[in-house]
Amino acid sequence: MIYTTYLSNIKSIPDNTVKILIMRYKPKWLYKYNDDIAWEPLLAPRMFDEYKFDNNISKQELFDDYYDYLENSEIPSKVTSKIIDYIKEGKNVCFICCEKELYDCHRRVLAECISKKTNVEWKEL
Repeated sequence: MIYTTYLSNIKSIPDNTVKILIMRYKPKWLYKYNDDIAWEPLLAPRMFDEYKFDNNISKQELFDDYYDYLENSEIPSKVTSKIIDYIKEGKNVCFICCEKELYDCHRRVLAECISKKTNVEWKEL
């Protein structure tokens, strides 16, 4: 199973799940989970600053660019390949970021992309 959630909901992640933080920056308080959460900043959206601070792009453009980045760039391919391997091994994975609302967040796009490649369902916790 592929799960998605936000930082404040970490405790709801099922045991025996590979937890993956997909943010560019790791919150200081999260270091207490160092052994439990993999940090993959390469899975953060490239155009986030333009969207969040400059308002130069729409949310849809951000998500479209992110999907294109996941599908066509070699940069995240090693990370996504590792995630796909976890799933093929029968492990659950959970993508974690800071946005509370699922449909405002790139974790949904990543979950949809990995789900499409693996034919494994995903859900928000």
